[in-house]
Formats: sequence, C-alpha cells, structure tokens
Amino acid sequence: MEEKKVSGRTIWMTVLAVVLGAFASGISAFVLGASGAMYAWLMFLAPLLSMLLYGGGGLLPVCAFNVVALGGSAYLMGGLFAALVLVGACLPAAFMVYESRKGVPFFQQLTRALAAQAAGLVAVVVILGLRFGSNLAEVASNAIRGFFDTMGPAFADRIAENIRALYRAQGQIIAVENDELIAAILDGLELSIQVGVPMLIVLLTNVNAGLGVLWGNALRARRGEDNVQYKPLSTWYTPPALTLTLTGSLILFAILKATGQTSLEIVLVMLLTEGVVLATMQAAASMLRRMKAGGASVAKRTIITVAVLALFNVMMIFYGIASAYLGSHGVITTAIKKKLMKNGQDKGDFG
Repeated sequence: MEEKKVSGRTIWMTVLAVVLGAFASGISAFVLGASGAMYAWLMFLAPLLSMLLYGGGGLLPVCAFNVVALGGSAYLMGGLFAALVLVGACLPAAFMVYESRKGVPFFQQLTRALAAQAAGLVAVVVILGLRFGSNLAEVASNAIRGFFDTMGPAFADRIAENIRALYRAQGQIIAVENDELIAAILDGLELSIQVGVPMLIVLLTNVNAGLGVLWGNALRARRGEDNVQYKPLSTWYTPPALTLTLTGSLILFAILKATGQTSLEIVLVMLLTEGVVLATMQAAASMLRRMKAGGASVAKRTIITVAVLALFNVMMIFYGIASAYLGSHGVITTAIKKKLMKNGQDKGDFG
C-alpha cells in the first residue's frame, strides 16, 4: 500500500501555523521579549485563522495552530484562561472545520458557524462572570483599578498630567484634582467596556464565522479539493425576512429605550452592530456583482471593493441598506415581484 506523502505546501503551512499559535498565545515573548506579547490579539481571530490554515494546507496546520495556541495559553496564563481559549476559539474552529470537511451546504455552514462562534463567546463572558462574581466590565475595570493601586499615587499622577497636557494642546483646561480625574476616566472606561463587549461579540462572530467559512472554503476550492461547498461573496443577498426582522427589532428596542428602559441599551448596541455588518456585506456583494457583470477581473473587483469600503464606509452602509430594500432581491423589489407575478424580471436599482 502506497503511503501518502505530506506536500511541501502542508509542511510550510504547518510551520506558519506553529508560529501563529506562538504569537496568539504569547509564548513568542520568550524569544522576542515584550514585543512578542503584542500579537496576542491574534487569539481573538483564532477561528478565522484556523479556517484559513485548513483551507490552505489541510488538517495538519490547523491542528498544529490550535495545539500550540491552547498549550501556550495554559502554560502562560493557567487552566482558566486555557478553558476560555478552548470554549471561545478552539471548539468553534473545530466545528467550522468539521462542517467544511463534511461538505455541509454553504449557507448552512455559515449559519451554524455564526451560532457556534456566538455561543462560544457568550460562554466565555458567562464563565468569567461565574468565576469572578461580576460582569466582564466590572472584572476589567477592577483589574485596571488594581493596577493603578499597585503602581502607586506617583504613577497615577503621571498619567493624569499626561492627560492634562493632551487637553491643554487642544486649548482646554481640566479643573479637577488628579485623583478625581483618574476616577472619572476609570468610570468612563467601565461604561465603554459594558458597551464594547457586546459589540466585540457581534463583530468577532461575524468576522470569524463569516469570513472563515467564506475564505476557508474558497481556498479549498482553489486547491481543487473534493466535497467543497463555496458561494462567492458576489452571490450573497440579505434575505428580506432577515432585513425586516432586524429593522423591526431596531425600531422596537429604540422605542423602548426612549421610554427609559436603559437596561435594553446593550441589546440595541448589538442590533445596531449587526445591522452595520449586514449592510456592509450587502454593499460589498452588490459592488462585486456589478463589476463582475462589467467584466472586471477578480483582482480588480477585490481591490476596488476593499478600497471603497475603507474610504467611504459610512456611505457604503447606506448603500447596503438601500440594496437590502431596493435591490434585485430586496424587500420592496421582492414584494413588487410577488404582487405583479412577473417572475424572472429584475427591477431593482441597487444590485
């Protein structure tokens, strides 16, 4: 029986996976010093990186990445942090790889990946709350306050003076004592974390699951693998039912928030964040479709779309909303088509 050899591509992808795992877990600091720890933010993108490694090199690279990332986290930060990495990153990544390898229909993969990643991130927040007896914002805030207490009053005074200098450069004067200034900053930071954590969950869910399923399967298709389910972004449409559900939810929670229901603020932030993500994806898909119809190459379509989204992101959000309602598969266009029973015609002004 002939042995199956490991390709050169798989070998160098595995080496890359080990390096990425070392950076994500922070153990690269043993070699690069403090600068190596700066790349630990890669752990937030572990599911996306896993799908890219799987798409580019198969199971060996993705296994190497997750083993190094998880093992390094356990070595540096202990069992609790390793458990958080396992639940929030490794398990969702394993689920996404399994679904892709099994050949589950593309949009089912996408939906399930979003659910798995969201569940993993929410579980991380819940575990932290159970462990420390408070919400994540309070945990982070208390950790920062403890850091200031450890460093002493002189350190806090230096931070306060630097903040005063920044305001003076803008022609503003801060007329409070240093301890009051630091306390106000920490209170504002806690509020920012309370809003930022839900936003981060939504963004990471969409980035890791959405782009992971898209790009991972695209790489597998490019490598000519069997049993690949892939739909390019240009074929994506926001379902009218999803558009209406999200719009209705935003209106409902905005009204409730206006009546004084401050506890709903986090839900409203999450819905707004998801709306921005969907509108941006809709705009990108519409642009890609139009350029493809005009005969533009893949490289040209990609470069122009990325550049336009980066330079005119707010405008493209509104374009995506218009496309979701008035495009060829939009809410209004679909309703008109059904009413007039003119199947096959496309009256949408926005693709």
